[in-house]
Amino acid sequence: MIARRRALGHAQRTAMDRDICRYICAYPGFLNARIIALYMPIRSEVDLLCVWRNSDKTFLFPRVEENGLVFYPARDMHDFHKGRFGILEPEPRGFVDPESIGLMFVPGIVFDRQGFRIGYGKGFYDRFMTVYPDVITMGVCHDEFLVDRLDVEPWDTSVDSIVTPLGLFMTKGDVCRC
Repeated sequence: MIARRRALGHAQRTAMDRDICRYICAYPGFLNARIIALYMPIRSEVDLLCVWRNSDKTFLFPRVEENGLVFYPARDMHDFHKGRFGILEPEPRGFVDPESIGLMFVPGIVFDRQGFRIGYGKGFYDRFMTVYPDVITMGVCHDEFLVDRLDVEPWDTSVDSIVTPLGLFMTKGDVCRC
């Protein structure tokens, strides 16, 4: 799946990412959220940074601390440095209570229609979602990486919805073409 995602052309990926961002920016859950948790895209993940720029919302980004994720605010790219896994992470300042997150975007290699995902295998997002089950979560992927069903483990946690270039899918099966 990673090889298939990397094989997508840059122009094709950029167009699909733009479509995803359009759905997100029209989604009432995004519009109503004051504090939003994003991620820094790596390895051809969907790039959502366009929703961060030119917004008056508070955006948080994950930082690996010990064996978990802690989210810190970032205003621009100057607030980042390379972290433990070579991923850009925010400076650890301005701690925000995770329970105040109105919407959290969750990256993944592949998602299924029940909201389960395969990530890079460290379990950071699953642990975070288990500790903070009331945080509304939205997975993001390109259409071909949304499959009917994945094999899941007892520790896997599902997201509340998934957005692709074709629309926003609630994990109960509905589609919101907001």
